[in-house]
Amino acid sequence: MHEGLHAVDANLLPVLLTLLEERSVVRTAERLSMSPQAVGSALARLRRHFDDPLLVRVGRHLELTTLAATLLPHVTAAVTAAAALLGDDVGFDPATSTKQFTISMSEYAMTVLTAPLLRRLRDLAPGCTLRVETLPAAATEHWDGALLRCDLLVGPEHEAHPGRARPVFREDLVCIVPAAHPAAAAGVLTREALAAMPRAVVPGEHLPLAPDRRPLLASSLLSLPHLVVAADAWALVPRRLAERAGALIAVVETPFPACALVASAMWHARREQDPSGRWLRGVLAEVGASLETAAEIGAGAGSGIGRPGVAPVLAGTVPGS
Repeated sequence: MHEGLHAVDANLLPVLLTLLEERSVVRTAERLSMSPQAVGSALARLRRHFDDPLLVRVGRHLELTTLAATLLPHVTAAVTAAAALLGDDVGFDPATSTKQFTISMSEYAMTVLTAPLLRRLRDLAPGCTLRVETLPAAATEHWDGALLRCDLLVGPEHEAHPGRARPVFREDLVCIVPAAHPAAAAGVLTREALAAMPRAVVPGEHLPLAPDRRPLLASSLLSLPHLVVAADAWALVPRRLAERAGALIAVVETPFPACALVASAMWHARREQDPSGRWLRGVLAEVGASLETAAEIGAGAGSGIGRPGVAPVLAGTVPGS
């Protein structure tokens, strides 16, 4: 039976919203920093209030009931309105705030962005802290939950994500081979040489005109130079990563068109008007712009693959990039 409004604890509203978004007691508890027992108790109260199970088990997962699916947009609107009216981010002032920001990044984006972003936050928001997490492969399976758990997700933009996105930095891709390979001395990898060598890739990578040969799979971009050396293979990697690999590898010309990696910041639509979120996205955009400027200065003439101004080819590599 439905209880009157006066009998409902307002603190149940964010719990209800998170349960409907996550469809999991455990993930709801993690997001709200509650115990699973407390979330389970809140779910029991909500079920009594609505006289509906709200979440029902289908196979190994919980799914929304018809009523719960109907409630979701209304609860979202109510929580968003309450946050705008009463939330901590009203009049956000980075100079005095003690907010903790959470950003989930791909491994490569983490190596590029974390240090300069931390320096910028220390200058502009000395009381704020930054929690950086590795972007999990499961983020592509539970987009709403992943986007709401963090202030931002940063990595190659995935076509399936339902939120907002903005490019943060773009980086040329270059072709690398082991330093001891004959192509290293020549500085060029021909089609014949490409066809004879294995290619190391990360899951989801695509390259037009690549030889029709089963590739070697690396767990992430960071491990590609090591796999290239171990397997006497070739690979496309961001220019900065090739520079870090140093004497292990050589950058060579190829017959392929130029291509690039684009890392984007992604966030939930509910965070669009959040003052602290808007501020953080602006700071991250500044950091990304400064990195691109430095990369353009350092790249010089570049090599045969990786010149700027062309479409990215790693847009689908969120888990391993």
